[in-house]
Amino acid sequence: MPKNPFRAWSPSSNPDGVESLFSPLFAADDSSQLPQAWRPIDYSPAVGSTKAMIEARFANGARSVLKALAPEGPAMLHWQASEDVKHPLYWARESRFLESASSQISTSAFRPVHCHCQVATDKHILMRLEWLEGTPGSKWRESDYEQAAYALGTWQRTIKSLPDVPWVCADWLSGYLSLRKNDLARLSERQTWTRKNLFSQQEQNLVMKCLEHLQACRAQLHRCPHMPAHNDFWPPNLFIVNGQVVAIDWAFVGPSAIGSDIATLMFDSIYDGFLQPSNSQALLMRLKHAYANGAKIEPDASLDVAIHATLTVKYLWFFGHILMSDEAVRQAPLEALQLVLAAARRLEHIKAL
Repeated sequence: MPKNPFRAWSPSSNPDGVESLFSPLFAADDSSQLPQAWRPIDYSPAVGSTKAMIEARFANGARSVLKALAPEGPAMLHWQASEDVKHPLYWARESRFLESASSQISTSAFRPVHCHCQVATDKHILMRLEWLEGTPGSKWRESDYEQAAYALGTWQRTIKSLPDVPWVCADWLSGYLSLRKNDLARLSERQTWTRKNLFSQQEQNLVMKCLEHLQACRAQLHRCPHMPAHNDFWPPNLFIVNGQVVAIDWAFVGPSAIGSDIATLMFDSIYDGFLQPSNSQALLMRLKHAYANGAKIEPDASLDVAIHATLTVKYLWFFGHILMSDEAVRQAPLEALQLVLAAARRLEHIKAL
């Protein structure tokens, strides 16, 4: 896992380095506006565009998050940033969204994080974001997940569409799957399944059926209504602040099938161990109804198909990833993959697979 280059710093260990990086955000002739203390925020950047995240503390007691984006930075293998504006990992997408009018659209239930200012230099985009005091998604209860689903629906109903500009990722899911094509390809190889005894023959057959019909399932998703989506809607990117859900990290923003962010929230929360529901299927249905209520749409078969098809299409590659990994398999990922299998069975039941 890549490391935050500033993670080991204390507020006074090497202030010159971080101050020189972020000083363009602050007026050079007004030293009172410079932070009094700098503290690295503990994070493991997945996408290479995030070079640094710093907590800045000011003399008046205020705090901000300072974020530096760069075309190249620390990242996991599949998540190297790109300078191609149409690429799913375009390095400046979050900046473009937060400076657009779309980021100012909010509801009483949901809003994007506020960006106080941003500055572009030769090498970086520097952003000063609000400091969020609230309940982080990593500490949520099941009822908080329902609140987030409802809140997302209210926002999508209000914003309706994103601007027709190049930086909006028109088909984020296709780009995401292209990054995982090797894991998907491994699923058709017998030796993949014999490495670990994790899935029954019936489950293997279901995965193979999903793989065989993957393109048809993706086409079905394309036919579903599309809405503005966060596309990384999981607990570390979510807070509840004064009763309102606030989302950070908009690097993947773009239109996606209706309900896709709900599927992401469920799978990623279980896979990463943030959520241990007593009955994941029952909770998923509660989230679907809360989302439909917020969006003022019917929780009908079309929404059901979109959510279950997203779970199947987006996360099928994880079977290959888990089976080929040399690391010990935790229970949480296996529970998340059972959610994918359940989604595939649902698609079978309603003749959508």
